[in-house]
Amino acid sequence: RASGRMLRSSFGAVRRALAVPAARGMAVSSQSVLYTAKGVQADQSLSMAEETFQLDAPGGSQVLVKFLASACSPHDIASIMELHPPSTGISSSTVRRRYASAQAVEPFSTEHSLPSAPAIGGLEGVAVVEAVGSSVKGLSPGDWVLPAPGVGTWRTHAVVDAAALTPVPSDIPAEYAAVLGQAPATALRLLDDFGKMSDGDYFVLNGAESLVGQALIQIGVARGLKPIALIAMEGEICWMSAHLKAIGAAVVIPYEHVSTYQFQEIVAELPAAKIGFDGVGGKSAAAMAKVLPKGGTIVSYGAETSEVYLIAAGRETKVVGFSYPEWSAKASQADKATMMVTLAGMVKDGTMKLLLETMAFRDYQLALRLPRGGGGGRRIG
Repeated sequence: RASGRMLRSSFGAVRRALAVPAARGMAVSSQSVLYTAKGVQADQSLSMAEETFQLDAPGGSQVLVKFLASACSPHDIASIMELHPPSTGISSSTVRRRYASAQAVEPFSTEHSLPSAPAIGGLEGVAVVEAVGSSVKGLSPGDWVLPAPGVGTWRTHAVVDAAALTPVPSDIPAEYAAVLGQAPATALRLLDDFGKMSDGDYFVLNGAESLVGQALIQIGVARGLKPIALIAMEGEICWMSAHLKAIGAAVVIPYEHVSTYQFQEIVAELPAAKIGFDGVGGKSAAAMAKVLPKGGTIVSYGAETSEVYLIAAGRETKVVGFSYPEWSAKASQADKATMMVTLAGMVKDGTMKLLLETMAFRDYQLALRLPRGGGGGRRIG
């Protein structure tokens, strides 16, 4: 690893589940991390539980799974702390400031709603199928699956309804498989569903240091697109800037510098960006609007702040929202499985490389030392 420090929303962290045998009728020692309350600091709410229980054969539509890797991200922490209640959509209005009108945009949050406490935490993870119920079709022992958010991935074993599982190829590292279903999937949907672009087109994104940002850059580059990456002036910015350029970003700049003469001179020599992808909100989103041409479109897929931001009314910027949780809830299992095959293929051929950090499950408290923002970082022991 180039740096031992955790960069804001940059690293994925994954825990490897204990290698515990799982067979029908066997007593299994299981571990899980539960949150005992919501709306409080995550490190005050979480605790580890150990239990020994008898594993029975799953019945009907049930599937017994053993977790291989689980992720902890700022989204997990924000969901437990209930920092950003999910929004129903983008909201904007025209306001009058001293000398001009401006478009005021309300923050758009897409955090998952977690079950009531106490419950097992974890929005993301990959598990291997151990046994299936008599009515389960399309899944067999040995298959890898991604549980839907809300199942609770911070544990070693679970019995889950088959409808809550999406198959994922097993020929990639487990830590990659654990995170494919959220950040890279969001990036793929954004590029597939908005602003159809052609080879050589530019697009702008913020939160580029997050896993969604890294995936957007790499999927875009694989399609011949040119990403302009906005990052925050914090953390190890020089190292992160070099990383983003290495994975294909055409331009990397702190969003705080968008209005500088030097950056405006660079942008003036480039073709106009076709679209902007906003995963931060606030001042970063307002800066993004300045990179887009008049009449440009920003797609907001979630905000890290509750701050209302302003865009000059004369820019005529269109702001639309996209909620991956809503898309996923409506999509068919076949569509989601196809998407996982596409993303896994990029991992396998080296087209997609994400910054992930692994640690032991017992060290879950270390994984909680994440920024409270909604970026794409991943950690859990």
